[in-house]
Amino acid sequence: MFADARDAAVCSAAAVDGVAGAGAAWIFEKINGSWTVISKLTAQSLGGRVAGQNFGFSVDIKGTTAIIGSPYDNLNEIGQDPLVKAGSAYVYRRTETAEGIISWNPEKKFAGWAQERNINDGFGTSFAGHGKFVAIGVPNHDLDENLE
Repeated sequence: MFADARDAAVCSAAAVDGVAGAGAAWIFEKINGSWTVISKLTAQSLGGRVAGQNFGFSVDIKGTTAIIGSPYDNLNEIGQDPLVKAGSAYVYRRTETAEGIISWNPEKKFAGWAQERNINDGFGTSFAGHGKFVAIGVPNHDLDENLE
């Protein structure tokens, strides 16, 4: 679980809703002194939730942005080019209506550079962000800058 200075937190679980290992993440906010579930997030890939995807393996929240890692996801950013456990990371953005209704909406899915994605890369295993930048860990990636 990670929390930010705005009294928001994100936590995750691997096996939920009967889809083993698909994963989910929950956003909590401290409202009037009590932690309240604001949103449940699941993988929004075009292929839907898949067993073993491990969405929520890594989580982070800063301000109005949450990043959720899914290191065993097989599909790229547009739900194509399946590669076993290539991995991905999802970015969600917090919005609030004039009526005070809060929601967290999918903004972007990252799955690495197309020419560098490989089987078992584990993209999204870890990440760190600062301001408008994010570094995403890919612990099993074995190509150098020359794609060799």
